[in-house]
Formats: sequence, C-alpha cells, structure tokens
Amino acid sequence: MLKKLKWLIVIGLLFTSLLFMTFLPIFALAGSGPERFYQDQGGVDTGGGGEGGFTGGGAIPPIDLQYHEVNPDELRAFLKSRGSYLVRNVDSFIANARRFGINPLLLVAITGQEQSFNPEKNSDAAQVGRNPFNVFGSWMAYSPGFDKSCEVAARTVATKLSHTMPAGEDPIHWLNNSRNPAGSYAEDPNWWKGVKFWFQTISSRPNIYLVPLNGNGGDAE
Repeated sequence: MLKKLKWLIVIGLLFTSLLFMTFLPIFALAGSGPERFYQDQGGVDTGGGGEGGFTGGGAIPPIDLQYHEVNPDELRAFLKSRGSYLVRNVDSFIANARRFGINPLLLVAITGQEQSFNPEKNSDAAQVGRNPFNVFGSWMAYSPGFDKSCEVAARTVATKLSHTMPAGEDPIHWLNNSRNPAGSYAEDPNWWKGVKFWFQTISSRPNIYLVPLNGNGGDAE
C-alpha cells in the first residue's frame, strides 16, 4: 500500500510539472498581451499614463519635431490642394499635437504616407477619415473616429521620440526603427521615407508656421 502511495505521489508531481511547463508560455504572453499584440499589428504603442497622457524614455525630440504653432488656414489650403477629406480635421491635428508636444505637420505627413491624405473623391473617404493614421492595424480594423485615432497616433509618435536615438539616426526613421524600445510604427521599412518627404514638403510652404523655425521660414532639415 505504501509503495502504491509513493507511485501516486510521483505521478502527481510529474503531471503537475507537465501542466506548469505547458501553460508557462501562455502566462508569459498574457502579461504583455495588448502591447505585444498591437506591436505585431504594426508597432503602434498606445503609451501609458503620466504628463501629457504617455510615459516615454525622457529624451527630447529634435526642435523641428517638437510642437510649433502652425497656421491653420495655410494647413487647410494645403489639404484642400490635395483634395483631402481631412481638411475638416485641421483643428484636431493641432490640438492633439499640442497635447503631446509634437509638430502637427508630422501627424499630417503620416496621413499622407498612410492614405495619400485621404482624397475626398474616394467612396470610402468618410470611413477612412475615422482612422487615416492606420493605428491598431488599419482603418478597417479600428474605426474610433478621427479625434481618437489622432490622439493615439500623437501619443504613439511622442512615445517613440522620447527614447534616445542612436548617433546619426534620422529622427523620422527612428519612428520606424525596430530597435526603438517602443517598437516601429509600421512594418514597411520604407514607411519613414514617405513621412519625411511629406513632412519636409509641408514644412517648406511659406507661412505654414506662425513663428518661423530657426529663422528659416519653417524649412525642415
């Protein structure tokens, strides 16, 4: 009887160990579920709490990517020239950029790369306009409305820029660099090139900034 009891104890211990080894990886993934999932969906980081609505690495973004007052009428004129549905969202671009301390034109540039500024002539423009940043995967997967998606995009950009860049790194590329502790904004390794092109294009427009950057009329370097 004693020998049988010992065998039952051994079998019980082996069974418990097997269960532990089986479910340990699941528990580990569950601990970082949302962050891991959303990074797998394109690297979008929703940030955390704290001042401005996010917690980052403490680094200060380059001067041209920090918040600057832009001319809303000039920004509307640019979007109108692109036939953009987003011309109606200029105030939200600016308000969310101000809240997170980033340049509003960077948010606009992201919509240029992601959705070609969402042309109003497209039949799905109203739906795309609810998430033209493609945060959390795409506008088809996540459609909270422009204000919310703009908030998520602004928080994401601010969080990524708050992590110290390697020497010589392009700050817009840093948003798309998998080495960034906050992950990359998009899976496409060339995503940043389109964003940088549009950011520089919009920034170089005369009178786009209410106060010129570095005295050069707002041209981005």
